Amino acid sequence: MKLSAITIFVLTIGLLIGCSTSSTDRELKEYMSSYLNENQDVVVFGSAQLKTILDKADYKSFDKISDVIEGQLKELDGALDIATPLYYTVNGPFDKAGSPKSVTMLIKVVDQVKLEKKLTKMGYDINESGDFKYTEDGDMMLGFRGNLAVVLVQGGERDPKVELANHFKKVDNEPGNSQMNEILNAKGDVLMGMNLANLYNASPEKSKMTKEEQKKLDALVKDSYAQTTFRFEDGTAIIETKNMFNKTLNQRMFLKSESNSALLKELGNGKARAGFAMNIDLSKMESLATEFSPEMIDQVGGPQLAMVKMFSGAKSLNDLLTGKAALIMYGEPDEFGSLQPQFSAFVGLKPKGEQLGTMAGSFLGEMADFKSDKKGMSFSTVQTTTATKLMLPKGAENFGNTGISFFIDLEGLNPEEIADMTDTEELEAILKVSRFISFEYGNNGGQLKIIAKEGKENILKQIMEVYVDKLVDQVSKISI
Repeated sequence: MKLSAITIFVLTIGLLIGCSTSSTDRELKEYMSSYLNENQDVVVFGSAQLKTILDKADYKSFDKISDVIEGQLKELDGALDIATPLYYTVNGPFDKAGSPKSVTMLIKVVDQVKLEKKLTKMGYDINESGDFKYTEDGDMMLGFRGNLAVVLVQGGERDPKVELANHFKKVDNEPGNSQMNEILNAKGDVLMGMNLANLYNASPEKSKMTKEEQKKLDALVKDSYAQTTFRFEDGTAIIETKNMFNKTLNQRMFLKSESNSALLKELGNGKARAGFAMNIDLSKMESLATEFSPEMIDQVGGPQLAMVKMFSGAKSLNDLLTGKAALIMYGEPDEFGSLQPQFSAFVGLKPKGEQLGTMAGSFLGEMADFKSDKKGMSFSTVQTTTATKLMLPKGAENFGNTGISFFIDLEGLNPEEIADMTDTEELEAILKVSRFISFEYGNNGGQLKIIAKEGKENILKQIMEVYVDKLVDQVSKISI
């Protein structure tokens, strides 16, 4: 069962809409915290501010979709509440294709009687089991009691009464731990938390490990979470991650953060259009990788790495490389937004890695200006330039300072050409409204920032202007 972002959005708009709030029973966030407590099936969890997202997208200003969405809103008006965030989980185990077993959503009920009447009017058969009522439609099951509705999307053979009863039992648990609650209390339009221990347990790769490897990895990821917040503002979208790892895992992290000044001096001169840089503690990375997969590094490096090791006497990547590397792309688009890029790059070498530089020069030297010395190897395809230094665009001031960093200046470029490289339609909509994208990531987390071409309107509205026709096709398929 593969569930795309648009599928979840459509399901949500179609089923989970209302306008007022209720102060009775437990708060929805508390239900969610209880549901997560000691629930080893939940890999990803979080919330979405549906009303806020719809308002920021300014859907009412789009004639093609406003009536459709308004119709869905009115169908469940007064029964369910979108002024309160919707909470969700993605549950394991995952199959070999990476699809989850199920997706769960918790929604606040305003009036249980109204909800039952409206569902009946929409053609759903309402059944009763214990202290809750429920209905089902295909892979979707909906159960409700008091001020809580539970939506479960799960394929295959299953008994709705049993599945939903199990879910209602879990929301009656004691609230979860402080890390879970910290994620649930974070500020953002969309929140996402990932339980690393549950992710590992849900992966089909676990069965391929020895018992000893499984025991070590269990200890490494225990009580470790990653938090992601999505914020959509006027002219900007910001996606921030925060790593909430246990002490052991935190000490094993291998990204390095330090000044980029020495690295940037190796990257040539000119106005940068895009860039990628990394600074990795290879000793710590290899130690972590080989502890659980001793052959991983050699398999990735292939026969070329084996040859370099043999001739240089190196026993590891850390004997060959410093862990610092960067790539810069230069070039200005033509009148059609097409770009003939030029590049410069640098890879830091250790003394035993000089053989690697010699091998690289044997085939790169014919295509670019290549050199290799004690500091590392570098190449450049830049033909001519009057620049005397590397010039980074506004927004890329921190480039190279964190473990992994990236930026791309999209001003004047043809977004369709860039999207074609990734074969992703959703990305094309983002690229069409974006002027600049930057990304930086370190051991404690990171940030992806998208700056829109227009700064006065919310970036969601700008994306809607590009994507509205495709969204209409999806939403119009909802039957009520």
